[in-house]
Amino acid sequence: MKEKKFIVGTGVIVTLKNGEEIHGTIASVDTNLCTWEEEYSVNYVKYNELWTILGVPASNIKLA
Repeated sequence: MKEKKFIVGTGVIVTLKNGEEIHGTIASVDTNLCTWEEEYSVNYVKYNELWTILGVPASNIKLA
């Protein structure tokens, strides 16, 4: 079994396709059953509400 790159609660920066960066925390770690790669859910605050990005690959995440 692979070792997880990020753990729940870690502060991270997610880079979106348009180059925008979002600061948030890892909410959960899942495995994509088609590719067997780890994907992450990231919680962040937008307009004073909690939002979640689903299915973020580790290549788009860096530590904050």
